[in-house]
Amino acid sequence: MHLYAALPPDASVVAASADYGAQVVAAVARDSVWAMQFRPERSSVVGPSLQADVVDRADKEVRAS
Repeated sequence: MHLYAALPPDASVVAASADYGAQVVAAVARDSVWAMQFRPERSSVVGPSLQADVVDRADKEVRAS
């Protein structure tokens, strides 16, 4: 098993976290840059759905600007 945990120096960029016995940063965002740590292919139906939602939201933000 490989373990990685992001520790951003600016806590205001943390967009999502998950509880794995301790809070772990799962997503960060600043302006139009977003980053997530997960493996959609190992996340059942939730992973691909989350991926599609992020792409849809990004598309809407780009079209609105």
